Order: sequence, then C-alpha cells, then structure tokens
Amino acid sequence: MSQDTFTLAAVSALEGGNPQSNADISQSVYNREQDGTYGSSITNILTTKGQYQVTFVDPTASSGSGTNVASIWKKITDEDSAVAAMSYYYQQRNITKSEVRSEMSIFREGRKRI
Repeated sequence: MSQDTFTLAAVSALEGGNPQSNADISQSVYNREQDGTYGSSITNILTTKGQYQVTFVDPTASSGSGTNVASIWKKITDEDSAVAAMSYYYQQRNITKSEVRSEMSIFREGRKRI
C-alpha cells in the first residue's frame, strides 16, 4: 500500500468515525485531487494547512498557527507511522484508550476498503 492509502485511511477514520463518513471524506479528497487546487497527491491534500483538523498541530484550532499540519502526518509511510500519527491526535485531544480502540478498528476496516 502507498503513503496516500495509509494517510487517507488514518485521516478518514479520525474525521469520519463510521464507514459512510469515511467514504464521504475519501470522496471529498478524490474530488480535490481531480480539481488540483489543494495538491497533486492525496497526501498533499490531506497535509495542506487548514484542511483536515485531525492533522493540525492543535486539533482543536480553527484558525492561526494551530492549523499548521503536525509533521508526523507528513511522515506516514506505512501502518505503524499512520498509527503513530493517529496516536499523536489522541494525545493532543486527551482521548482515552477505549476510544482509541474504537477508532483503530475503523482505521483497519477503512484501510481494507481503500
């Protein structure tokens, strides 16, 4: 699998939370890729400042420097680095381990479908 696949699976699992939402987010990314305005690859689109809140340095920010993309999201190359990026998000949001388990199952299911 590619960097794009792992990054999309991680972002859609966090942004969406259920299979239909994951598909909707994936479709919005594909639409942006076709448009060309937001980047030349899925990873570029997902790691453009201010686009996908789960990738922000401060995932609670809606403007300002907190909407910069955390560097860990740009380093995704495989499942382990995707999980590390998701873990960064959880830490920033103070999300519990039981919530993490739920999101990880969505990630793994979404990765199978992409």
